[in-house]
Amino acid sequence: MSQDIHNYFADYNALVVDESADSRAIMSAVLGAFKLKSVTVADDYQKALKNIRTEQIDCIVIDWMSDTEHGLQLVRDVRNANHHIANIPIILCTARTDLGRLEEATKVGVDEIIAKPLKPDVVLKKLASAFYGRKSYVVNGDLANKRRRLNHPYKMKANQSSDQQQSSRRPV
Repeated sequence: MSQDIHNYFADYNALVVDESADSRAIMSAVLGAFKLKSVTVADDYQKALKNIRTEQIDCIVIDWMSDTEHGLQLVRDVRNANHHIANIPIILCTARTDLGRLEEATKVGVDEIIAKPLKPDVVLKKLASAFYGRKSYVVNGDLANKRRRLNHPYKMKANQSSDQQQSSRRPV
């Protein structure tokens, strides 16, 4: 991996939400290796919500939290928020990769999915996709509450179209 890759994530803050201390530590170490501005951790739903509301979070990396199903509830709550947090990229990390669960995760608004055990090159690709391939969610009435993605306008220069912004992004 090139040293230049570290500059791509220097402006971003991530929140890692996982009930397992070992999993939080591993993901934090992997994200730390990519030189994010900061990596905050939370071990449960309530702490995660508090961090999302009080910190500048640019990406959430979340575990399914299978014992309580709070992982997907947190995704639902973020996506249904009436302010900027609704567009935070969400990456789901899970050891349970059966098709039904993955479909459910994408339906509630997960942007990327990483199967455990973690592989740094996969985390890098998903992180790059979450930050640089971002599309925001909008509710469209004729889609019966399904979510449709549109180009995300933030960090776009005032006189630059979304097509121009797309072509000016740094390659990862």
